[in-house]
Amino acid sequence: PYPNPAAGTSRIEVALAEAQPVRVTVYDALGREVARVHDGELAAGAHTLALPTEQLAQGAYLVRVVAGELAETRRLTVVR
Repeated sequence: PYPNPAAGTSRIEVALAEAQPVRVTVYDALGREVARVHDGELAAGAHTLALPTEQLAQGAYLVRVVAGELAETRRLTVVR
């Protein structure tokens, strides 16, 4: 996610070699899902998904992207 730390909208970039289902979720420090950015099919190529952070409390979060059998998790800090 960028910018990081974020005070407004953060962007998540996803690049796919082929079309496939993609799920992008945000978890709080206790492991609870607090937002779902995307859950569905994306075409091959580069995609930028917007994550509005205004709905999130200040603090640390994990952004998890699952595409097919690949998964990646990154840290996101929300500031005010």
